[in-house]
Amino acid sequence: MSLLEKTGILRVHGASTAINTETSPNEAGFKARAMNSADYLLKTFFDPENDMLPDGVKSPTGSSLVTVNSTEGTVKLFIPSSPYSELAMMVIAGNEAWLREQGSSMVRTHTVYSMGPEVSFHYWKIAIQSLQVFRAHLPEGSHDLMIGQNNLPYFTGEIKITTDEDIRTSKSISLDHAHIIPVPKNAIDTTRQVSLPHLDVERAALRAPGFAEFVTCVANALPEGTRNLLYDFDVHEEAPVGYTFTFPGNMGIELFSQCLKDHHDAFTRVSPRLPRFFPDDLRGLRTLPMPSYRFYATLTAENDIQCYVSPEVLSFAGVMEAAGVGLLRSPEVPIQLDTEQTIKYRTLLWDTLRKRN
Repeated sequence: MSLLEKTGILRVHGASTAINTETSPNEAGFKARAMNSADYLLKTFFDPENDMLPDGVKSPTGSSLVTVNSTEGTVKLFIPSSPYSELAMMVIAGNEAWLREQGSSMVRTHTVYSMGPEVSFHYWKIAIQSLQVFRAHLPEGSHDLMIGQNNLPYFTGEIKITTDEDIRTSKSISLDHAHIIPVPKNAIDTTRQVSLPHLDVERAALRAPGFAEFVTCVANALPEGTRNLLYDFDVHEEAPVGYTFTFPGNMGIELFSQCLKDHHDAFTRVSPRLPRFFPDDLRGLRTLPMPSYRFYATLTAENDIQCYVSPEVLSFAGVMEAAGVGLLRSPEVPIQLDTEQTIKYRTLLWDTLRKRN
């Protein structure tokens, strides 16, 4: 089955994003490069004066609900400027001291796994705990809950195909970040489905019989302990197309974080071979630089963590589109939750995570 109970077009109250699937590669690259100077990243994500919280939610950390500092870097949970839903949150990892040394330079992409185990642990701890809080307090059956992250070696515009053509990817920020997304089921128009030709081609490649062999290669590249811990490692043919595995929730977030790093390392080693598993008629297509994949996590009824991996190899569709949900952002879309409800759930999230972190 699909990751989400419903697929279609999600109507979200708000302004249209600066970069979306309809933005041309060169325009997207121009905008993304401007967004990825060290000065911009510091001001947007690490300036305590930049208050992104709605009226009524008071946080001593200013721009974020939760901030965890370590010698390796900083992890923040905050409200994104263009959320995927009214309650969506975003967790981001960065090293402020290193960013300040870069000045106005463009910051190259680096993963949360390269920042050290402490940063990765807090990053995934906050993300998973956010899912748990939303599931505990939102009305039963009202929302699908998921984490979505684009894992790519380059953001849009960081490198070029030619001197005049930017590479278009689903990543627009160089710092690793994940979205915690409560998807309201009554806001999805199921009569309309996501239609992106490049995504359709990618799905066809990943549904080909040879892809199962690639998934086996990834599993075999994992350390033995991780391979034995993850279960239901298998092909996933519904949206998001790719493969899936499950982590036992009672084993703890520290081990979960280590397993995700092991998987990232295994995918990095194996992914350059992915095109050779495509059908013959698709092997000549230009692929995105590896290792590129969309990662998703949800909670099972038993509180295990269900993970989905959708290789981003032929399409720059982001985590929502690849999961079968298109976005329609407009100020004219009715608000699903009134201000009082939004404040209630965000305050619950802030108060709970503050006590745990």
